[in-house]
Order: sequence, then structure tokens, then C-alpha cells
Amino acid sequence: MAWTTTDLTNLDEAIAQGITTVSIAGKTITYRSLAEMMTLRSTMAREIGLTSAQVKKTRTFATFSRK
Repeated sequence: MAWTTTDLTNLDEAIAQGITTVSIAGKTITYRSLAEMMTLRSTMAREIGLTSAQVKKTRTFATFSRK
């Protein structure tokens, strides 16, 4: 299947909002879990040809300090 960056963006937005029903390539799909959506996201990014540097990933690290 030919994925587009728009399809990937739509899936990213759905993941961020916790929505499990998404329209991709003109079809409405309801996913069973976030894990299923993340697996598809990885597949889409790989097939589009995006490198890990081009795929938006967010990491948050907690920091602590003693005063």
C-alpha cells in the first residue's frame, strides 16, 4: 500500500489524542489498541522512507536536584 506523509500525520494526531478510529487513504479504520497503531506507524514511516531523524519522536526525561 502506498502511504503518504499525510496518512502518517493523521495517525500521529490520532495517537496523540487517544483516538482509535482514523481515516487513512480514504478509508476509516478502528484500531484495537495503541500498540497496533504504533506498529502501523513504524511500518508507514519505513515504507515512506523516513529515517528515524525525520520521524517526529518526543522524549521527556525527569530531572531532580538537591539543594
